[in-house]
Amino acid sequence: MRIGAKLIFIFIISGLVTTFVLSWIIELYKYQKRLVPVENVIENTAYLERILSEIYPEKLSKEKMQQIQTLINNLKHEKTKKVLPIKAFSLIQPIFSAVNDQNLRFMVPSEPVYSVLPFRVQIIDKNAIVTSTATDKIPAGAKILSINKIPIENLIDQLLPYTSGENYELREQQLSQLIWLSPELLWKKQRFVWIFYNQEEYEVQYTFENQQQTEKVKTVTLFSYPTLSAKYQSIGSEPPYTFERIDDVGIIKIRTFSLSGTSYNKFREFLDNTIIYNKDLKKIIIDIRNSQAQDFNIFKEIYEHLIQSNIKFTRNISLINTAYILKTLEKYGIEFTQTTGEILNQTFSHEFKPREPNIKAQVWLLFDRYTNNAALDFAYTFKKLNPGRTIGEPTLTKINHTTDITYQYLDSIRLALTYPTSKINEPDGNKPLEPDHTIQITTQDRINYLKEEKDEVMQKALEIVRK
Repeated sequence: MRIGAKLIFIFIISGLVTTFVLSWIIELYKYQKRLVPVENVIENTAYLERILSEIYPEKLSKEKMQQIQTLINNLKHEKTKKVLPIKAFSLIQPIFSAVNDQNLRFMVPSEPVYSVLPFRVQIIDKNAIVTSTATDKIPAGAKILSINKIPIENLIDQLLPYTSGENYELREQQLSQLIWLSPELLWKKQRFVWIFYNQEEYEVQYTFENQQQTEKVKTVTLFSYPTLSAKYQSIGSEPPYTFERIDDVGIIKIRTFSLSGTSYNKFREFLDNTIIYNKDLKKIIIDIRNSQAQDFNIFKEIYEHLIQSNIKFTRNISLINTAYILKTLEKYGIEFTQTTGEILNQTFSHEFKPREPNIKAQVWLLFDRYTNNAALDFAYTFKKLNPGRTIGEPTLTKINHTTDITYQYLDSIRLALTYPTSKINEPDGNKPLEPDHTIQITTQDRINYLKEEKDEVMQKALEIVRK
């Protein structure tokens, strides 16, 4: 019996060891498959240089190109042989960051196994406000002061090279995901393969309801975060479009979404029902504050319900004659024969036709400094067509901004790249868009709006509209 018991014990231990070793080997294999050779990252810099010289619609100065070349040369001295995609991102994104265009960048990679902080933040003028949380130690609405004794301002400075944009205020909108992924991006120094996920502990100092606190929290996986955070209250998660009525003024809010499939049908139904049941409205405010929408038709759909005659509006663009942007050339009716590299100037038109159901209310537009892309195009068009009816603050993005963005996935480095293929070129466009009625907005106003506590800007907008 003793020999039999020993054999059973040895068999059990052997099975456990074999299972553990086999699992470790499988995980090691999966980990190795995720790695990107740094050699591939370096090889792609030649392609990036071609984008800047042959495809990019903005001609860069000699000094800027020298700065970019210095960053490329520094990358070529990288000694690590293989890295995770997020490390590859940290090596190559600073090259595009130096161009100062929010539409030219590598997208931050994300994998289910990545370690993330157990909360997400939105940055407003270097204030980090928690918008969602996966721990009961740090509530939504808290203001983060430091992480591992690093002041949030210093952490932002470390992450700015991984953003793109013409100015800091545009770049800080990209910091939410970067701070969330900072355990992978900044603090993961060694490569390990774990069978079971290894949580890391971080000390977080924050203020909430005028009380300053310090808590130690542990990382979670990117995959598990949605489930864990669903247990706690979040802020700043408005639907893509909403309607609100205040007396005889209607407010249509547009945030971020694309018109396609089911979302398109729901949006049309939303507009139809809103107008049918509010035909007595005297005035309507279209609120596009902080809108990141890429599809101009989102705004065209709304506007056509609010006009009584056909309207045509023409704009000017510039693009480069190259085979790299065939789709963009085709969009603007330019027949491609061969690459010349010359800058082409073209006009295109937005045509608006009255759409049923129609409402004869006076239309106003509310935008803020973050308004860009298709939303900025609409704001510029609206201001030209409706003098005196725009409210808000000057945009951070200039009227002549890059447009028609191309998305491309580079399989060799497992990163997605975006770059512009044309540029708005209006005579008065090398400046921000100014509203007809300017509202002074403080940092606290922005924080209160994000936390859904008070919308001071809308109150002021309503006063202007009612006058």
